[in-house]
Amino acid sequence: MSENQVNNPKRRAPGSENKKNEMKRLKYSGLAYHNRSNKDIAAKKAPSFEVFCKCKYECRKLPYEQKIFLFEDYYKIANHVKQKSYLLGLIQIGSVKRRRHGKYESAEQSRRQATAWYTVPNGNGQHVQVCRQTFPNIFALSHKAVQVLTEKKSWEKQCIQIKEASQMNQESIQQR
Repeated sequence: MSENQVNNPKRRAPGSENKKNEMKRLKYSGLAYHNRSNKDIAAKKAPSFEVFCKCKYECRKLPYEQKIFLFEDYYKIANHVKQKSYLLGLIQIGSVKRRRHGKYESAEQSRRQATAWYTVPNGNGQHVQVCRQTFPNIFALSHKAVQVLTEKKSWEKQCIQIKEASQMNQESIQQR
């Protein structure tokens, strides 16, 4: 036994880290892999040719070839952090335009504090808005994954607004 193995109480089997990293690489590349419990996980499927939604956005106008290009481009990244930051760049967060009346006294008590817009490049150098069903379909994501990303983006925006407000408050105190 080497000195490193004696001092390290948690010894791992040789090659286990390589298997783990290979599993991650395959997962984030959208390819088929075996998970830790040795179950077969199928490869991510390309977006369907059919457009299921009947929304007012430009989902129907987005060419199928562009959807395939976006799908392949996303899984070429093969890095979890870079993939999520790419998706966060395609999600825009804004204030709620029209509040619905509910069982709350003020707007802060409502669960809906932001509106999300999902955009994708259309291949002509522009971004087009797509609906909440088409966005995960293009990138083969679950609705929960998109929801988590939207919440993170919303939280990020709130933190920036709080930071800007505190900076403005500090500047006004310093001017006095």
